[in-house]
Amino acid sequence: MQLVKFGLQQSSEIESMVRLPQGSVLRLVLFAIYCSLVANAITDHSVQFHQCACDTQLHLVMCCDNTAAGLSVLIACTADVRHVE
Repeated sequence: MQLVKFGLQQSSEIESMVRLPQGSVLRLVLFAIYCSLVANAITDHSVQFHQCACDTQLHLVMCCDNTAAGLSVLIACTADVRHVE
């Protein structure tokens, strides 16, 4: 599942279309490749991030008088991440 949190607000959850079968021999290799592709999609938007096994957190510094620009970056970034296959 994927969602976006901003302050106290949270988007609805969407189901991720990319999955790795549990117990698969290739699971770790495929996971590493997938994480690398996600990392590339995120860095293309100059967004800082933190990844662990079951979570990716995006970090973006925004000015309080111009959050619309920051939100646009995050929307574009998460859209690109959703299309990673």
